[in-house]
Amino acid sequence: MKTIFSKIQISLLSIVALSLMLTTSSFAKNNPNPPMDDLEGTISISGAFALYPITVKWAEEFRKLHPKVKFNISAGGAGKGITDALSNLVDIGLASRDISPEEVKKGAYTIYVTKDAVVPTFNQGNPNAALLLAKGVKRDQFLNVFVSGSIKNWNQLGGKVSVPIHVYTRSDAAGAAETWAKYFNKKQEDLLGVAVYGDPGLALAVKKRCYRYRF
Repeated sequence: MKTIFSKIQISLLSIVALSLMLTTSSFAKNNPNPPMDDLEGTISISGAFALYPITVKWAEEFRKLHPKVKFNISAGGAGKGITDALSNLVDIGLASRDISPEEVKKGAYTIYVTKDAVVPTFNQGNPNAALLLAKGVKRDQFLNVFVSGSIKNWNQLGGKVSVPIHVYTRSDAAGAAETWAKYFNKKQEDLLGVAVYGDPGLALAVKKRCYRYRF
């Protein structure tokens, strides 16, 4: 197994791949007692946080058919997954971004299995939340929040309550951050904000944001 997968770069682009899950689950149910085979060994996988949950699910379904196969799965960001795969530290790397030509030259082989979307988030305690959801925020406004930094207050985005904008971004090489930066024709390094490691940490930082304001 390791020889087959050692130079394969898997680009998994979604948090949820419903159709693939249904196909896998259906196959497992139709084969409650799959024939025993000699497929065994350990498959190591690392990469995008967004892909970690679905990868664990796929591994569980795979082991229903091949119980002798073990999986070592870790989430460390798309950048780590790609680096690990190209360094032969893992068999499969999970990437939530496009693979660069340079990475392809190094031996990365891409298999697209599903699609995802990257969206900005804000704390629901924001006093301007309802208005922001109703009006929306344009690309140029987001660019001035995340890149130029010229927009620093929620009232500059159409909010009625004056509260400062606290920007967070990823500290690790992340597919989501790279994709979001690409929306502005930029690189992840161009994004402003407090750098936080991983999707779970980023979500927690936004969740903990407290708003102090006066009407």
